Amino acid sequence: MKKNLLLLFLLPLLSFSQEINPKKEQIFEDISTSLQTPNIVTNLNLRANNLFEFPSEIEQFKNLKHLNVMKNNIEFWSESNTNFQNLETLLFNENELKEIPNSINSCKNLKTIDLSANKLNSLPDNFTKLKKLKHITFSVNNISILPEEFGNCKNLEVIELDNNQLSFLPNSISKLKKLTFLDISYNQFHELDENWLQLPKLKQLNLDNNKLSSLPTTINHLEKLEVLQINFNLLNSLPESIVKLKNLNTLSMAQNQIQILPKEISKLKNLRTLILTGNPIAKEEIERIKKELPNCAVYF
Repeated sequence: MKKNLLLLFLLPLLSFSQEINPKKEQIFEDISTSLQTPNIVTNLNLRANNLFEFPSEIEQFKNLKHLNVMKNNIEFWSESNTNFQNLETLLFNENELKEIPNSINSCKNLKTIDLSANKLNSLPDNFTKLKKLKHITFSVNNISILPEEFGNCKNLEVIELDNNQLSFLPNSISKLKKLTFLDISYNQFHELDENWLQLPKLKQLNLDNNKLSSLPTTINHLEKLEVLQINFNLLNSLPESIVKLKNLNTLSMAQNQIQILPKEISKLKNLRTLILTGNPIAKEEIERIKKELPNCAVYF
């Protein structure tokens, strides 16, 4: 079961890795060598090069599409060094970056960006002008607020914001009609606003390790939802409307305070995995749940 769940949650990450170099272009791994033929450099890998600043020479590669500077010690990225108009993929994870330059919008063709494991507190307003973004990863930072117009990145399909300090999402997130995967686990959410649930294509939602005491009754608006994780929160019940999530196949709610599930839980016909470990559920309720969900693997 754990293996299947892991594969399910890693699907967006697998597709992410496939996008990095889809056409198997030549990968350059040294700036000095690359500068000899700058016009043919489309894929530059400077991973783990002990860099402390974002190299200014990179701007000479006008046709650069894929840039990997992960696992360095980069603390500073200059406002004047963002003119990468053909850049599609940027891997900047595991550095020491504290601030993204506001001129990031110059990377107008950017589709995938990974800035996880840095020291970011916020995103610049101009980030919302990156209209072609599909996949963003800002996991393991100190982000406490998102730009109000965050929802202007209307092509976003995958958002990873786990392990930050968020307690609120901008209402504009409801504009993300193509979003299929949202991870806001390990943050500081006490509640979910109904406006955040207007996401018609969302399939996976991770709310683990927050401070949620309830879910909004409009949870059923997530009509395409297949996987819902709410482990390690403060839930003591679920809204009856959750049984309207017809596509839900995995529901994980370990380590909450849930005692009783909705009366019509049997309506979740496609539910195959239900995790309720660490909840104070009485034996009678356990037997009822098993009876109501005969085709579901239930873990108490």
